[in-house]
Amino acid sequence: MTEQQLITLCKTGDRRAQRLLYDRYAPRLLGVCRRYVRNDADAEEVLLSGYTKY
Repeated sequence: MTEQQLITLCKTGDRRAQRLLYDRYAPRLLGVCRRYVRNDADAEEVLLSGYTKY
């Protein structure tokens, strides 16, 4: 599945696509969060906040 297809499905509320997006990018994004926030728990919170649309 291409990145564009994945994003389109996520926008429609497809839970499997959302999980795939998270599984695909979370490890790399968590590494970025850890560079800015030294505490692991805080870095995970920043990561999860990044996936939430307000």
